Amino acid sequence: MKYNLVMLSALIISIKALAQVNYTKNATFELAVDSIERRINQTRRDTDTTYYIHYTVKNISGNALAYVTNSCFYYNHCTLTVGETTFDVNPQGGCYANTITYHYLKAGESFKHTEWATASNFNTLVGGVFNTSLVITLVVDNDTTYRVDGNGYAKNIEQLIFNKPAKVVETYGRKKGKKTKAKLV
Repeated sequence: MKYNLVMLSALIISIKALAQVNYTKNATFELAVDSIERRINQTRRDTDTTYYIHYTVKNISGNALAYVTNSCFYYNHCTLTVGETTFDVNPQGGCYANTITYHYLKAGESFKHTEWATASNFNTLVGGVFNTSLVITLVVDNDTTYRVDGNGYAKNIEQLIFNKPAKVVETYGRKKGKKTKAKLV
């Protein structure tokens, strides 16, 4: 009887695994992380720390493509690993209106993007250059349009993956908006 329950459980798990969306590595874009930034803004009363991921997306296909980004942070949900630490970036949230931005790229063209990022363990980030992995989920809307959508509800999903060393920098701002140069922390 126990054997039958074990086999039934294994069968159910296998069926669920097969029913999940298949993720494939994206062969139409190349992702490069330029830096991960910890921005510290100081005023007379407090200090505010925000995080940003600066990256470049290049169209490596032979066709003109559209890469679509979102204003709502949780649509830009992704996974970032810096060294040995993994960050669940921009997890579930809410916003009243999402504005999408189309980045039209001819073959070989690229654009730079800065993503405001949140993660519960970003305070553990340390400066330097580390092996870094960034995985961005894209929804294939049609043959020429790829939309960032990491909220987990979409179909026709591909992953855009970066796996190389990247730097973590820290910048400082003051109340009047003066910034110092980025430096390794």
